[in-house]
Amino acid sequence: TRVGKRQVKAAITRAGSYALCVDKFPPGLSDVKAAPNPFPSKLDGVVWKLRMRLSEPAQVTATIANAAGKVVRTLLDKAAKPAGEIEIAWDGKGASDGHYTYRVVAVDDSGRACEPLIGKVAVFNGDMGSAAGEVKLATGAMATPRVAARGTSLSSDCDPDGKYWLIGLAPGKHM
Repeated sequence: TRVGKRQVKAAITRAGSYALCVDKFPPGLSDVKAAPNPFPSKLDGVVWKLRMRLSEPAQVTATIANAAGKVVRTLLDKAAKPAGEIEIAWDGKGASDGHYTYRVVAVDDSGRACEPLIGKVAVFNGDMGSAAGEVKLATGAMATPRVAARGTSLSSDCDPDGKYWLIGLAPGKHM
């Protein structure tokens, strides 16, 4: 029996009722998180990361395009990825200030593609000050790390190891 692009063979050795189940759905991408945004690509050690959950094994292609729609970086090109959490990183080398579009497509082994995941990331390499450091992550229901700068409270996404980056702060003392 032919199912899509696959030839399916089955050997039935006993009398009875049997069912052939065929996955007719493309892979899914969910739980998408992209950070930091804006992305200060000229700061050493800062990498933009796109994290998501892939519903089934697939070949994944991820690209970054500039405001004119020209692909400036291919992050993954039909890379085989297992089901579960995946992470895609961009160092931003050579990127000038501006808005970029990321696009991710997953294709399963039957050739079915998911709806493209499309989002925006801003690259900022200006002269505004920045702060980097480490924080102790709080525990409990309200465990969002907070950093105060000049009387203004700023939220910061922290990596699991407690490192954070803030951009757009004026040079000077930050609490």
